[in-house]
Amino acid sequence: ALRVEPRGADLEALFEACQPLPASVVSKAFCQQLSWSNGGAEWQPRLRALFALEHFARQGAWGRDVVCRALKKASDLLQHLAKEVPQCREKAVSVLRHADGAAEASSPHATAMSEVYTL
Repeated sequence: ALRVEPRGADLEALFEACQPLPASVVSKAFCQQLSWSNGGAEWQPRLRALFALEHFARQGAWGRDVVCRALKKASDLLQHLAKEVPQCREKAVSVLRHADGAAEASSPHATAMSEVYTL
């Protein structure tokens, strides 16, 4: 069976492999993984991406930058995962809260994200 939840070592290896890349490139890859544009309807790849985003959010300024950029581009996708995909709900809300906590209160996406907490 395919393991859905990545191991901590795998998340760390992904972070280390991505860190030399521009945050914009990494956030775009996350957005593609979260979207349905590849034709796949499975929730498992999206859940793995959410685990990785949550890990990145805890890894300092560069990781938070990646997550904030991904949220700006994929906030609708994350809100959909939080509200409509039961298997992804908890992790999507967690990612949204990490980003919300890292954002300044005046940022445009902080207010938009607060509505997800009323699940």
